[in-house]
Amino acid sequence: MRIRNIRKEDSKDLFKWRNDLLSRKMFMQEEEISFKEHFEWFENSIKNPNRDLYIGELNQNKIGICRFDYDKKSNTSKISINVNPEFRSKGYGKEFLNKVIIKYLKKKKCILLAEIKEKNIVSKKLFSSIGFERICEENQLIKMELRDKLKFKKV
Repeated sequence: MRIRNIRKEDSKDLFKWRNDLLSRKMFMQEEEISFKEHFEWFENSIKNPNRDLYIGELNQNKIGICRFDYDKKSNTSKISINVNPEFRSKGYGKEFLNKVIIKYLKKKKCILLAEIKEKNIVSKKLFSSIGFERICEENQLIKMELRDKLKFKKV
């Protein structure tokens, strides 16, 4: 799997994935959006120096998008993922999330946080499987943080 920066020509795919019914149910904003709203969000996102957007690709197929929103004051980045509906439940999410996090953390050394709806069981399992741990819960929203798993060797 290849991880690359987002390009303008990805906009239409992201719009389609964003308005997918299951995606909408798991987003904080559940309502369907217009292409005009999406286009404004997309243009603002690619200009935002504190936002990084990556696409995962496998054999020229787009697997999904991962977004990182950096907050300099707290040295944290909120991470969000949306897998292309055509590639869900095929085992690509974990590999994509692992690889995109490695790429991002090489660029920016920070704490990674995920906010996931309580009902989003798949995302909770996905983030937990790569080392995110629940740090709190507010209003049916689970907050998770990537924790380094320290291993000690006996010397």
